[in-house]
Amino acid sequence: MKPIIITSTRTHAGKTTIGAGLVLNAGDRKLGYFKPFGDTVVQEEDKVYDSDAQLFKQLLDLDKDAHDLSMLFDYPGMLHEIKGRSLADEFEENVRALGVSVDVLLIETARNFTYGAYKGIDVNSFLGMINADILLVADGSASLIVDKCLAATKYLGQKAEGHIHVVINKAKPEDIGEIKSQAIPILEKLGISVLGVLPMDNRIQRQSMEHIADKLNAKVVAGCGGIDNIFDRILVGAMTAETTIKLPLFHQPHKLLITGGDRSDMILAGLETDSAGLVLTGNILPHKRILAVADDVGIPVLSVPTDTYDTANEVEAIQAELEADDKEKLAAVKELVGGLDLGRLFG
Repeated sequence: MKPIIITSTRTHAGKTTIGAGLVLNAGDRKLGYFKPFGDTVVQEEDKVYDSDAQLFKQLLDLDKDAHDLSMLFDYPGMLHEIKGRSLADEFEENVRALGVSVDVLLIETARNFTYGAYKGIDVNSFLGMINADILLVADGSASLIVDKCLAATKYLGQKAEGHIHVVINKAKPEDIGEIKSQAIPILEKLGISVLGVLPMDNRIQRQSMEHIADKLNAKVVAGCGGIDNIFDRILVGAMTAETTIKLPLFHQPHKLLITGGDRSDMILAGLETDSAGLVLTGNILPHKRILAVADDVGIPVLSVPTDTYDTANEVEAIQAELEADDKEKLAAVKELVGGLDLGRLFG
């Protein structure tokens, strides 16, 4: 059994996406999954589990409960662990148990390569317990990628020498040339294996109005029939409707419009164009006739208590998530990750 620790230079670099891509491109290899510290926690009645663990349970058709694929579920609780509990022993026991009958065990970390260091569940601590390869997911500009990867190499020390593989993820079109001509040669010269560069892909980053409603804890006040609508751009309607409708972005399809609930002119304009959905702020609702229009055209209207500025920031911060039944998104992940030099990773 070969353990591969999937970690990243910073939060939201795309660890789960890359891991899912490995599963989808595993071929005849049998893969297992373990996420020691679950930081994307879901609680359903008396069950607590990590949403990433649930995804891999489904992708790999594992017979274990998602709860059993993690050791810990919240940082405050971890900092006050019951005296006498050995996380190191528990980690090694889980690796042995979950590694039975698999060729490769994917071990996904929380957030980044240093997270959990206080209690010895960061990547450096893991390397002191098991002999594993590191798959480091990096994103950003060429200089940021080099700096962060070198910082990770120094942090991990001699135990990781010759065992670090980098995937550069979510590369912006304007950065790809510099990444390939500057960042990759520097990393390869330092003995860091770069498996490839994955561009930003809207097929993977797309989000549904239902996902936004769930993350904002918003009320769906109209247009429920379009709750599965996908948006790929965000427009904040803070100016007058007359000014806003002159913007090219306003007339592009699949936009998410965020505006005050008292902006009837803006709301109607949004409903008359090809919007994926609207988020109305301030817990204010327009006249019921306007909501009836949303029902007729199938454009979901969400209501939240926060102001327009804070709401826009919250929406921008929401990350796209993979789901086992999203065949289109998984197909895109398989295609992208399949283009990496996986032979160097799997051996």
